[in-house]
Amino acid sequence: MQGEFLVDLVNQSSQLGYDLYHSWQGTVLRWVLGGYTLLFIVNITIILVKYNRKLWEYNLYGNKTKKTFEKLKKKNPLAAWDEIKLNLDSPNAKDWKTALVEAEKMFDKELIKAGFRGEEIGERINQLGPSDLENVSLDELWDAHRIKNSVVNDSKFELTNQSARIAFEAFRKAAADLLAK
Repeated sequence: MQGEFLVDLVNQSSQLGYDLYHSWQGTVLRWVLGGYTLLFIVNITIILVKYNRKLWEYNLYGNKTKKTFEKLKKKNPLAAWDEIKLNLDSPNAKDWKTALVEAEKMFDKELIKAGFRGEEIGERINQLGPSDLENVSLDELWDAHRIKNSVVNDSKFELTNQSARIAFEAFRKAAADLLAK
């Protein structure tokens, strides 16, 4: 008796499921559940993108957020160089490239603050004289600028950690020289 009851219950429920699936109510239900599924996927994607952006900021600026890094740059420009230099300790060449681009940007800001004019950084570096720099030569600075340009403009350029460090130090020393004047 009990076995027949269970068999009948299963048959009736499977028939009910089949009827619901092929009715207009089943179609509406599938569309609604599909819409909720799509919304769920979109929300998960947005959360992951935001998380990756935070992770990127963490990797670029160490354990500080971008806002903290910006405050640090304004408060003590030379201390901000240490934050950028953390990228050179990474095993990833992309981080070294990021360090060079950031270093040249910071050096360029110091050039502009010091009163050097021009549309591009190369024009401002041309205006520097040997007396403007004490800790780095103009040749070293131009080499650093060329390396940074190769990194940005040549996708096949192979940057080594040593050349990234040398270029970084040239930008840092030149910025320190400009700040000292």
